[in-house]
Amino acid sequence: MAAANDLLTRAPARQSSECAEAAYREIGDALRCGEVIDAMGMLGNVARRWRVQNAAMIAANMRGAQRQAIILSTARGFRLSVQLAVFGGGTLLVLEQAANFGTLLASSIILARALSPLEQLLDRWRHWNAAAHAIQRIAATLGDPARLQRSLMPQPRPCTRLSLDNVSFVPPGASRPTVKGVSFDVGSGEFVCIAGAAASGKTTLLQLMTGLWQPTAGFVTLDGHDTHSWSRDDFGHHVGYLPQSIQLFGESVRTTISRMSEGDPYATVKAAKLAGIHHVIGRLPNGYDSTLDKLTGGQRQQIGIARAFYGDPALILLDEPDSNLDGRALNTLITTLKWLKERGRMIIVTSHRQEMLRSADRVILLDNGAIAKIAVPAPPPAADLAPPLPEPAPS
Repeated sequence: MAAANDLLTRAPARQSSECAEAAYREIGDALRCGEVIDAMGMLGNVARRWRVQNAAMIAANMRGAQRQAIILSTARGFRLSVQLAVFGGGTLLVLEQAANFGTLLASSIILARALSPLEQLLDRWRHWNAAAHAIQRIAATLGDPARLQRSLMPQPRPCTRLSLDNVSFVPPGASRPTVKGVSFDVGSGEFVCIAGAAASGKTTLLQLMTGLWQPTAGFVTLDGHDTHSWSRDDFGHHVGYLPQSIQLFGESVRTTISRMSEGDPYATVKAAKLAGIHHVIGRLPNGYDSTLDKLTGGQRQQIGIARAFYGDPALILLDEPDSNLDGRALNTLITTLKWLKERGRMIIVTSHRQEMLRSADRVILLDNGAIAKIAVPAPPPAADLAPPLPEPAPS
């Protein structure tokens, strides 16, 4: 029976382990990339994919557990039957006065065996207790007041203005603000660059624009609606965000660009073309179904840019998107941003490279979390940029 137990439960145990590993790996990647998920409303897609993998793990685990329970129950019943037969025979000998010592011994053993299931139930009680605590922790996390403050009503596609009104922010656990009294507007069809030294507050400012953090003072609004209280799933349809640290996750290039959704192939290819990475993806062994582990730093950054462009967002926020790009890729990105600006998109980019700064309509210089200067740069020579991108034909 032990050999049968091993043979019948080996395959379900292996399937359960593989599904669990895949689910934990993906949820671990998602936790490391929480900034991107929250900013672009990808939580629902990530949760759906995790539920599918977790359901497969549970199904395989249940198949193995059922088979093991049947075998162990049969073995336990056979063992107890043999023992009871032996002890019962001893008791019969005592009644016939053929023996006089086995009565007490047999009774104590039979009682111990009868109580064995209850003892096992008490032994497993710690597992039930751990499960109850886990449910309480999940309920506490889902009931976090910070999450409940989000609005659930969808908003129209933003098309007019992103406004920052005297925004200040003190990070949790810090005593000094990283953003101090910042105020400016970005209108439809405007390209703004934010520059400044390291730790001047550029990344924090972009995170406040995505609604990832709530300002300590002031307001960040998109078409008059507070970005922090905006429903994450709905807000993600209107924003494209690239964090400073390149956070890519997904089983393939396609799922990464399409933000963990099934994705429209036309929209995926269009985003890749706008990011200048379509021809590189075409040379990969499996094209858009290739994994991410063979990409270089610059290519990974372009994949992240393509993900930000996916779905034609109205607001595009890119945190140093040119840090790993060569000259040709940089010119392609600048040309794409100009093309998107002409079509009414609101674009905000943090950068230190002169080519990017000269291409913006305005340059906002941050110093120690506050605006030090707002300048209008001279336009770059036309020969420095790549030719305009043709607008992709509809599918």
